[in-house]
Amino acid sequence: MYETHTEIVFDDFVNLEQTSNLNRIYPSSTYDFGDFWPHIENYLEINKQLTNNKQIIIKHPLECHIPIHKHKYIFDYIHEYCDNSGWNKNKFKFITGNWRIFESYSVWKTNNNYLGEEIQLECDFELAKWYAPLMMDTPNKYGIVPELDYCDRLFTEDKPWTFNCLNRGPQVHRVNFVQELWRQGLLQDNCVTFNYDPNSQSQQIESFTGHLHPEFLELLPIEYDKPQDQSALQFASATVMPQAYHQIDDFEHSRIPNWFEKFYKNSWLTVTTESYTSLHVVAQCFAPDCKSLIDPVNMMCLANNHPWEQYDHHNKTQNPLHTIQKNFNQHRLGFVTEKTFRNFLNLHPTIWVASPGTTLILKQLGFETFSDYWDESYDLVTNPIDRQQSITELLKQLSSYSQTEWRKLQKSMTGTLMHNQNIMLTMTDTPKISNIDHQLT
Repeated sequence: MYETHTEIVFDDFVNLEQTSNLNRIYPSSTYDFGDFWPHIENYLEINKQLTNNKQIIIKHPLECHIPIHKHKYIFDYIHEYCDNSGWNKNKFKFITGNWRIFESYSVWKTNNNYLGEEIQLECDFELAKWYAPLMMDTPNKYGIVPELDYCDRLFTEDKPWTFNCLNRGPQVHRVNFVQELWRQGLLQDNCVTFNYDPNSQSQQIESFTGHLHPEFLELLPIEYDKPQDQSALQFASATVMPQAYHQIDDFEHSRIPNWFEKFYKNSWLTVTTESYTSLHVVAQCFAPDCKSLIDPVNMMCLANNHPWEQYDHHNKTQNPLHTIQKNFNQHRLGFVTEKTFRNFLNLHPTIWVASPGTTLILKQLGFETFSDYWDESYDLVTNPIDRQQSITELLKQLSSYSQTEWRKLQKSMTGTLMHNQNIMLTMTDTPKISNIDHQLT
C-alpha cells in the first residue's frame, strides 16, 4: 500500500508475507481474496482519521480474475463494508486487467436489485508495458536500461507457415483448440506449439482436458527450439520475455533480443490464444443446453448438479471443452495480455482465440484489427464450440492462399500494421478504460 495526498492504494507488487506492517496487500489470485480483504478492512478502521477523505484503490491489473471469497464477490465486500461503516461507495476503486468487469458489476447489481451509489471500476491493460519501448525502466547489472528489440520492417519473402500459434501454458481452451487444429489438418505447414508433457508425473492432463484422442496425445509436447534441459517457464523467463519476468539484470547486453522474430519472419499471421478466453470462460456461463445463460451467482450450485458435458458424435468421445470445472469466479472474463501487444509492436496481423468482443475492445483502445482483410465475425460468437469452429474455418481458408496472394494481402494491410506499431512505440502509459462500449455487453 502506498499513499498520496488523495489516495490510498493497495497494490499487487509484493506478497503479504513479505510485509511486516500490512501496508501493501497482494491479491495474486482470487483464492487469496479471503486473506487480504480483512487486512484492508483492518487498515481502514485503524487509520480512519487518516483515510477519511481519501480514495481507496485496490489494484489487481496483472490478472483478470474477479476476487471472490465464500461465494461472495469483491462487490459484496466493498458494499457491505461501506454500509456498515458509513463510507461512500464511490470512494472505492477496483482496478483490474479484466475489461468485462463492468458487465460483471452490472450483473451483480441486477441480481441484488441494487440501484444506489456505485463503486468505481477501471480496467488497466498493464501488460502492454512489456512491449512498449518507452516504458522500459528496469536497468541491467551495468545500470543501463536495455533497449527492446522488435521488427522494424515487414518480411515480404515467401514463408513456410501461414500462421504461428504458440501455447506454453496448458489451459483447457488451448488444449481443445490445438487438438481441433490437428483434427482439421492445420498442424501441417504451420507452426503450432503446445508445451505439455502428458507423461509428466506432476501433471494430470485428464484433470482438465477430458478424453483426448490417443493419436493427439502421442504428439505432446509440441515444442520449438526449447532446450531439453529447461522447462517451458524457464525458457520463457530467461530467453523469451526477460523484461516480463524481471530477468533483465542477468543480461550482459544493452539490448533485449527479439526471440519471436523468427516466428514473425516465417509466418503471415499470428493466432493468439489469450490467457483466458470464451472457449472455457464463456462455456462456464452457459447452461447444459448451450443456449441459455446461467445466473453467475448460482453458478457454483448449478455446476455441481449439472456438469456441462456433451457427447462429441464426430469423434465418439467427450469434447474436453465440456469437462471444464464450473467455477463462477471466472465468469465474464476479458483479458488482453502481452501476447497481443507483442504482435502489434512487431507488425504482425492477429487472429484472437479470446473472449468475445476482443477486437471491439482493442478498437476502443485505438488499435486497428483486421476486419478489412478477413472475416472477424468469429469474435462475436459467444457459444464456445461455434466460436472455435468459426476460427478454424477461417484458418483453413487463409491456409489455402498462395504466397502471391499473401504478399498482396500483407501489402494492403501495411497501414494497419504500422498504425498499431506506432501506438506501441509512442506509449508512455498503459491503456485504461473506465467504461465500456455498449456493443460489448
